This record gives sequence, C-alpha cells and structure tokens, in this order.
Amino acid sequence: MARKLLQAAIVAIMLTASFFTNAHDSHAGGPQAKVGVDSLNVRQGPGLTYSVVAQIHKGETYEITDQQKDWVQIKVSAFTKGWVASWLVTATDNGYTASSSDSSGVITVDGLRLRSGPGTDEKVIDILSKNEKVSILASSSNWYKVNANGQTGWISSEFISLAGKTEAASTASSKSAIITATSLNARSNPDLGSKIVGSLKKGDRVQILSTKNDWDEIEFGGDTAWISSKYVEYSDSPAQASTSSANQTMMAVVKVDNLNVREQPSLNGNIVGSVKSGDSLKLIEEKNDWMKIELSQGRMGWVAGWFMEKSMSATSKGDDAASSKGTAVILYNGTNIRTQPSVQSGIALRANAGDSFRIKGVSGDWVEIYLSNGGTAFVAGWIISTDLKNAPGKSGNESPQSHGSIAGKTIVIDPGHGGRDNGTTGNKGTLEKNMTLKTAQLLYDKLSNAGAKVIMTRNDDRYISLQSRVAVAQYEDADAFISIHYDSIPDRSVNGHTTYYYHSFQKDLAQSVNQAVSKKISLRDRGVRFGDYHVIRENHQPSTLLELGYLSNPAEEASILSNQYQQIASTGIYNGLMDYFK
Repeated sequence: MARKLLQAAIVAIMLTASFFTNAHDSHAGGPQAKVGVDSLNVRQGPGLTYSVVAQIHKGETYEITDQQKDWVQIKVSAFTKGWVASWLVTATDNGYTASSSDSSGVITVDGLRLRSGPGTDEKVIDILSKNEKVSILASSSNWYKVNANGQTGWISSEFISLAGKTEAASTASSKSAIITATSLNARSNPDLGSKIVGSLKKGDRVQILSTKNDWDEIEFGGDTAWISSKYVEYSDSPAQASTSSANQTMMAVVKVDNLNVREQPSLNGNIVGSVKSGDSLKLIEEKNDWMKIELSQGRMGWVAGWFMEKSMSATSKGDDAASSKGTAVILYNGTNIRTQPSVQSGIALRANAGDSFRIKGVSGDWVEIYLSNGGTAFVAGWIISTDLKNAPGKSGNESPQSHGSIAGKTIVIDPGHGGRDNGTTGNKGTLEKNMTLKTAQLLYDKLSNAGAKVIMTRNDDRYISLQSRVAVAQYEDADAFISIHYDSIPDRSVNGHTTYYYHSFQKDLAQSVNQAVSKKISLRDRGVRFGDYHVIRENHQPSTLLELGYLSNPAEEASILSNQYQQIASTGIYNGLMDYFK
C-alpha cells in the first residue's frame, strides 16, 4: 500500500512539474518569439495601458499564440498567456509560413535593410531602394523572406506593399513615436559615444525604421539617425502620426557666435550674409559638409554644416491657427482625458501618443481641449506638448514651476539600486531598480532644462556602492542630493509615499520636496521622517531619500508603472527643489 502511495506521489509531482514548465523551455512547432531586450513586461492585453502580468528576459523564447497589430500574445507558462510589443522580440525559425511562388511586393522606403534573418539584430546583407520589386518566399510574424536582386533575405513587413493591394506604396508608414524628453540628441550610431547629428524636442513625431538594444533608428533630415528608446512613446496611431510628421520642417540651428553665409558650398564662395548663435533656419539641402539654408525674404545661402545642428520644427496650418488657441499633442499611450481639471474627475476618453487636439484654453495646470464630438474636456498640462504660449510649462502658470533660483545649482540624483541589486520586487514582478532610474531620468531632464548642473550616480542598469553614491555628492559639493526609491512591505494594504532625512540640516530639503510631491501625486502622504539610511547618514550635503509608493500594493504598483505617474512624481520633486532654493 505504501509503495502504491509513493508511486502515485511521484507521478503527481511529475505531472505538476510539467504543468508549470515555462513555455520557453518547450519546443513547440509554431511561431516562437525571442526576447531582444534585457527585461520585457508581459501585459494583460495588447497595449501599454494594460497591467503587467509577468516579466521575461533577453534570450528567452516563447510560443506565439496570437497577434494584434504591433503586439503578439505569447504563452508564458502552462496557465498564463500575455502580450508583448512585437518590436522588442524576434521571430525564430520555427513556424515560417510559405508564400505562393508568384507572390511579390514593392519596397516603400529608400535604404531598407535586407537581413540574414527575421530580426533587427540579424546581419545586414544588402540595402534595397524604394519601388524595388521583390519576390516573397515566406513570412514570420512581422517579417517577409524575399528574393531581391538574386539575394535571399528578410525584410520588415512594414516597408513593403504587396502586389494586388490598392493602397499606394507611398502611403505605407513605419512605426511612429513621440519624443517625451525636453531635448533629445540624435546620433550617428546607436551609442552614447557616437557623433551628435542633431536634436529633437518634446512632442516631435518620428518614424522608427529599426531597433537595436535600447536605441531606435529614425528618419532624420533626409537621412537616418539613432535616438535612445528610453525617451520615446510608441504611437498606436501610425497613420495619424505620419500625417503630422509631414507638417514638420527640418531646421538648422547655429552653434557658434557668428557664421558667414556663402553663395556656394565652399569656403571660397562669396559671403552673402551672416547668422548668429541660436538662429534657427529652414534647411533646404545638404551637400558634402555644407547646408543650404533659407534666409529672410526667401533668400538662400550656404553655411558650414559642422557649425550647425539639425532639429525638427512643427509648421501649423492656417486653419488650425484660426480655429483654436493652439494644438495639444499627447505624449503617452493611455492618457486620461477628464471631464474636469482634476485627477479626481471622471474620464471622458483615453488618448494615445501622437493624438492631437485643438486647445480651447488653460485652467491652472490643465489644458481644456476640443473633442471630436464638439464637446470639451481637460488634459494635464505636464503630459502633453503644445505650441500654446501660456500653457502649463511655458509661463508663470506653468508646471513645473518656473523660477530662476535653481539655475547653476549642483544637484545629484541617486536612482536607488541597480545591476545585481534589484531592490524590492513588486506584486507583479516590477523591479525597483528600473522604476528609480526612470523617475531619475525624467527629473534630470526637468532640472537640466532649468539650468541646473545635474549629476546622476548611475544612468543605466549598473551596481554602484552606497559609499560611491555619497562620494559623488561630496566631490561635486552638491547643493542637494536626491535619492529615489520605491517601498515594499509584506502587508499589501500599506500604501503612500514617505520622505526621509537623517541630519537636522537636511530636514528643510525633505520638507520642501515632500510637500511639493504631495500636491502632485494622489497617494497617501506618510510625511517627513527620520531615516537611518547610509546615503543620507554619511552625507554632509543637504540630502533626502524618497520612497515614492509601495510596489507591494497592487493598486499602487499599477499607478507607479504608468508614464503619467512618473511624470507627475518627477514634477513634484522638481517643484520641491524650486521651493527649497527660493
């Protein structure tokens, strides 16, 4: 009898183990998705607004069970399915779908890379031109295997118009995105050490051509450039964003005190005028290292390109300018449009990155916008980009606050944890180290834009000792040291944000920041408290440590994960520093 019970127990254990085996450990015959980034959120539905159900990691492979637009559903485990962004995974060799022998298509963009496999990490074997015809051999997820000029390789399905479709090739568009940083450098290669070829500003729309690690390749001034994917929000409305991109003009900004404008693209050309530092001029053409620009009254001339920086500038249509006070461009997917100018009011609708609305007016930190049905609603001014002069973020009514007192101050931002130190892990697998870095980067942009000298103790996922973090503040003689953290406790009902100090001279900073954060975020204020933490205890500079919410609380974790929360939390810290330095 005992022997039979033992055998039954062994069988039960084996069955249970097989049920809980991760999908990436199986070898299913269908399409597979290979994770291409260090850490990837798996969501409950196909969009960034859905809650995170799991986290998966680079190199892991999962079975694809469904697809909707730019999202694929994967089998995470025997009992769990979820959705991931298709541009962050690569289809593997399993489950290719063969095409008929006469299937063909036309390339819709210039400079399309023909790759050795279906993924942006695969080797480039050729460059294809717009309107070039190719034969389609097979497909896998968002990729086509094609024969082009006698060579066989893979191209993204976004950049091909299939034979027989009525839609013109020119209407096809790549994935679009909205810039969320105040100013973002465009570089020649996907590397911080590469050459800066221009810059973009918050709200600019860009077309994503490819992705490599944490970098996106974009169309930029008739060429391509790379930007950090940490500062973009991918748009769910590519057609609309693409149309808006057509209303943007490539500009060239002068980067030296005085620059001669010449008749020809050569130092031997006759001088026809001059421009000064900061002048923004319409870029007409580039030739070698020279730029043809448009001067006043339609005059043209050439300037040395190595003294210029390219940037995008939106051009408004006359009808839009006449019918409203400006345009509000949504920066984040899942943005709440509310019935009243308050986070406590009802939600009229949800908008996505790239959506634009005509502005009716401003109410405090909120912008009133026109809806498609003729009604009006409100959106928070700190999560949009707008050309309205008196909008929040541009004048005395702005958010964050506009005080000059922070200019020239040295501020050290310390994103807690990093590298092998994950910090706490949220109820749904959120890693504290990732959230602290995201908040810190947003705060960095706000402070830098205000003229402060800002130093980050880490700007990527790396381990930094507590002693080294303090040393940065001491070495830089920081005017303020802000250590950013998120909280956790076994009791999942506990919630709220807390601000800590250790030395009495640090209390004023802690109180200023805590008060300003409380005004911005809707979490419970747990107050300013004494805290025996190394980075403030051993720090001789004005310092504070912030716990910006409980990842162990399911509802609070969901809020913390949203881009809106990250924006308002970083704005609160910014405003607190402004108040402190008054």
